[in-house]
Amino acid sequence: MSKPSHTPGPWTAAKHGPKLWQIDAANDAVATTAFCYSQEVAANARLIAAAPDLYEALHNTLTLLRAFVTRDDDIARVTLEQAEAALIKARGEG
Repeated sequence: MSKPSHTPGPWTAAKHGPKLWQIDAANDAVATTAFCYSQEVAANARLIAAAPDLYEALHNTLTLLRAFVTRDDDIARVTLEQAEAALIKARGEG
């Protein structure tokens, strides 16, 4: 499994006027919701800001699950596959 190449966290969602920005620890913008006109704009901003933490938590959870879960358990196998697919997608590998 390769290492992620995104801007390191923590990211925070900060509101600037009518736009919400997600910024990294160095106060540099990593994403914006400037062109998001849905009612969920604040929720989207919080989700994006949580991305580095979610990635790390999923990676750690997947590592733990691999150690304790057998792949002959259908529910565990599907869960492992979903987690692996999400991490691959986040890294841009699939």
